[in-house]
Amino acid sequence: MLEKIRELRDPAQEFGEIDIRVSRIRRLHDRFLQVDDVVWHSGHSFNQMGKGEISLMTLVAEPTETRTVLAEAFAEAEPFETYWTNRPTQPWSLRQEAGYQLRRLAKWIERSQDMQPRDTGND
Repeated sequence: MLEKIRELRDPAQEFGEIDIRVSRIRRLHDRFLQVDDVVWHSGHSFNQMGKGEISLMTLVAEPTETRTVLAEAFAEAEPFETYWTNRPTQPWSLRQEAGYQLRRLAKWIERSQDMQPRDTGND
């Protein structure tokens, strides 16, 4: 994870300054992405985007107040590298692993059913 962030921060990528923070205080539930003065809102977790579920990000039309709240939360948050290095590791759980594998199987079945040709009944 940290290597991917270092790659994004490489000046050759021309992304500019990237500062990722983690707040342990649940001041904000949703996720926000701020690029310069533009703010995007995502109710969906960033780590779940692109995994087959509907994910939307919406542009915050009047971001002034949102930017102020985000700036305060950002100032209180710790750098992602610090969070990642010190994060507690969860013990392996058979229950969690079984649930994860069953969800994967259900999504696979759902996708394979979506690819089946539908009988239109017009024969």
